Amino acid sequence: MKKLLVAMLVLGVLIISTVIYGQTFWGGETMSSQKVKKKWGSEKYNAEAFKAGTYLDKSKMAYSIMTDKKLLEQPYEKIRELFGENDGFYFIDSYPTYIIQRGKNHSEETWQLVFRMNSKFKVRDVIMHKNCCDK
Repeated sequence: MKKLLVAMLVLGVLIISTVIYGQTFWGGETMSSQKVKKKWGSEKYNAEAFKAGTYLDKSKMAYSIMTDKKLLEQPYEKIRELFGENDGFYFIDSYPTYIIQRGKNHSEETWQLVFRMNSKFKVRDVIMHKNCCDK
């Protein structure tokens, strides 16, 4: 009986470790909102300026977008209305993604804002995801 409990404990630890590692590995590299603020600043989000703006314009608004709690629970359609057409990709098409820094080649970084959705297609969180490169 004792051996069975030890085996189950070891198996449980292995499963939990695999899940945690898998999320990091398959989810890709991300950047915290504080690092985003340090890298690009913290201009207030403006829908029209974001839609019409350059990558530099968008990057300056990224921190305020990531930390805006009003965006949580917004439906997919509202995000598309506010931010425009997707121009990035994050594993599945149902996550709106917006490039805010595009590398000129495969050795330069490309970063994108990702609105991860829940099962009801409402925003569960907003992350900064690295979408590229050979580094």
